[in-house]
Amino acid sequence: GVTTETVTAQRIRWLYKDITVDWAGMGGDKNVAVNVRAYDKALPDSNDENVISTRAFVYDNSPPTAVIERPKQQPNPSYIKELLTISGTADGALSGLKAVRLTIKAETGGQAGNYWQDSTSAWYSTSTWNVCTTANNWTYTAVPSWQSGAKYALDVKTTDYANNVQTVIATTTFLFDNTVPTVGITAPTDDGNYGPQNQLLTLTGSCDDPVGGGGAASGLNRVTLILKDTTQSTTYYNWATQVWENAPTLTVNHSTNTTPSAGAWSITKTLGNWGWTTAKRYELKAWSTDNAGCVSSTSTYQFDYDNQPPVSVIQAPNKSHHNNSLSQLSGTASDAGASEFSTMKVMVKWNEQTKYWQGTDWGASMVWVNATGVAPWTYSLPVSSYTDNNYYIVYSSGIDDSLKYQTVISSYSIYYETKHSTTIMTKPNRY
Repeated sequence: GVTTETVTAQRIRWLYKDITVDWAGMGGDKNVAVNVRAYDKALPDSNDENVISTRAFVYDNSPPTAVIERPKQQPNPSYIKELLTISGTADGALSGLKAVRLTIKAETGGQAGNYWQDSTSAWYSTSTWNVCTTANNWTYTAVPSWQSGAKYALDVKTTDYANNVQTVIATTTFLFDNTVPTVGITAPTDDGNYGPQNQLLTLTGSCDDPVGGGGAASGLNRVTLILKDTTQSTTYYNWATQVWENAPTLTVNHSTNTTPSAGAWSITKTLGNWGWTTAKRYELKAWSTDNAGCVSSTSTYQFDYDNQPPVSVIQAPNKSHHNNSLSQLSGTASDAGASEFSTMKVMVKWNEQTKYWQGTDWGASMVWVNATGVAPWTYSLPVSSYTDNNYYIVYSSGIDDSLKYQTVISSYSIYYETKHSTTIMTKPNRY
């Protein structure tokens, strides 16, 4: 007879412990696979499992890393005028990035000592780690409203899927400055006139980077200048070659940067290097840029250059003999250069006495008195000031706005008499 026995399936839990794996000897971080095969107790030979069980995992004991790219990570403060997104890179090695977190601390300004918490959009005295996007190129956009002139510190740390935490936290500081700087022009003066007697060798001006509400400013970086000849619409000064040239399209050589000092800027050149030309009108544009990249509004001044002397003409007196009808001297004037006149001068000499009109009486010193107007000009001299049967010489001279004097003085001589001449006929006589 045959004896039968019922065999039930058997399921057990197994545990393999007290093993030592030399991970360092294996080179540290590894992708690992564990294979398991079961054997039964069948005799004379065991049955082996046909399908091997496999479990793969990552062994990762390297902490993840992250750096801040914007604003640029550095030990000294950088200057930022706009920051809508904080960003950087991260590496989670084999296990991958699990989280990238960021703290924002206000070191100065109205929130000094406080930390930004984006979940409530508020500042708190306790440190808060805000969550960034989890990617090798991470970003954070829930930024606060930055205060101009305040300094901020950023810390970034990462966690990988092996729960390793970044050991060296990425840190950067920056000064936020969106306050616009200022610039002014001192020389030339706006609508000014220059020439040999009023030279323009140095361009000067003022500039400033105002302090923001946070108590600081990034400071001025440069003042930029452009010179244009307005009488020829596309003629600009080439700062590299120091010549004026036609430039329909401007290049970097048609502007120059100068470093300001103590709230002022200046550039000096010789007259030959400036190349000012008579009867020309020039335009100077200036603007300033601070270290955060904020740019001021543009200051624009125009000025004239004139090395031609003015010319004046005497129109009254206009005949060699005058009587008591000569109560007003008059004339006109012109300037071949670009300047206008600033002053017309008149001098009257009493020839017999070698005296000169002083403005109210005659005196020994040569005196130029101011006429009224320029083109035309007039000067009133009382008839009572003249002496009968004497010679007088009237001189006129102009001074243009570039302070250039008339080189050839205009003059006119007259003989002054009050009595009319008489004529007596002697021949033929009456009889």
